[in-house]
Amino acid sequence: MLATFMHRGEAFPRHLQRVSSIRRPPLFGWRYDILQQPHVRKHEIRRRSRSGLGTTYEFIFDLLTEQDKRKQKNAESLRKEFRKHSKIWRDETAFISSVSDIVLHASYQRIIGLGGEVVPLILKELEKSPRFWFWALEAITGENPVPNSENGQVRLMTKRWIEWGRAKGMI
Repeated sequence: MLATFMHRGEAFPRHLQRVSSIRRPPLFGWRYDILQQPHVRKHEIRRRSRSGLGTTYEFIFDLLTEQDKRKQKNAESLRKEFRKHSKIWRDETAFISSVSDIVLHASYQRIIGLGGEVVPLILKELEKSPRFWFWALEAITGENPVPNSENGQVRLMTKRWIEWGRAKGMI
């Protein structure tokens, strides 16, 4: 039996092990290590363009459009998640007067857990109807544009947060 080595869960005969003196296979149809140095990838891109599979610019354009598609998909899933949890939160806390019960609701906490990308969505929701989003905004951003004299006045607090969002370019 030949000596073997493992690479990504696959067994290969020892004589097929990659060594620096062996020339790498062409890019098309082969997987390559993500951890390679950038200068090695540059040569693979050139090799691909010489082989008639497209120019370097087409290859880079394909990579960028794939990244844009992934970003759009992630943004859409974030919007869906936000809408789902904000509707649950509104419906289940509509008749609750305790602020601590409102902000400790599971869906509200999940929205806070979505992170900074959800701030523009919260600000847009706040523009439509003033609800108690202030706790979430302060928890996510770490800022509070509302002076202490206006605490508890929902309309003024809403106005301050919307002004803050416009100043930061989020709305």
